[in-house]
Amino acid sequence: MDFAPASDHQKRDGAIYIVKGNWALQKGMMIPSSAGYIEDVDIPGRQLGCMCHLIWLSRLTDLPDDMLTDLGKEAVMASRERARQIMSEWEKEQEGSWISRTLRNLFGRKP
Repeated sequence: MDFAPASDHQKRDGAIYIVKGNWALQKGMMIPSSAGYIEDVDIPGRQLGCMCHLIWLSRLTDLPDDMLTDLGKEAVMASRERARQIMSEWEKEQEGSWISRTLRNLFGRKP
């Protein structure tokens, strides 16, 4: 990424800022990173010559482990387990479908 010559934005590259009062913070599932809060810094792209951009993270699974509390880590594990169960059930439902049979006949294995 290109940084404006007079900016300090390069040190912000890859930093994770949080929104004050966000739902995960309110529920005790996360803690702020060392970067702090987005409200306390200039929004990327608003300064003259700034080519920075911002990516919003809205899932606990997108956060690094050091930002998650024990409650947050439990919620992530539970969410992943639910996703595994749903996918497993879906795969069982699809075993008898025409597309599954066709792929098995063409390639000799389950899709």
